[in-house]
Amino acid sequence: MKPTVDCFASKKNARFERFFDRKTNGFSKNWREEICWINGPWTKLEDIVNKVVRDRARGIMIVPTWVDRDWFKALGSIAVSWVDLPHD
Repeated sequence: MKPTVDCFASKKNARFERFFDRKTNGFSKNWREEICWINGPWTKLEDIVNKVVRDRARGIMIVPTWVDRDWFKALGSIAVSWVDLPHD
């Protein structure tokens, strides 16, 4: 699965040709037709997971393993698979 859009990026750090920056506001876009690369601000993870659920988005999401958070539990219930990366 190759992402079609970087949902939280800038010209400097975009991983893919298409990206949503602060000006285009990824939250205002429909992610359903995209394969998303999601590495958003950790302060917005609850909003991001809600957006993924609402839009029935598909893609790759980078998140910390914060198992006590409600958004992490919600994400776990819809994730197809995941990989835990070592901290170092």
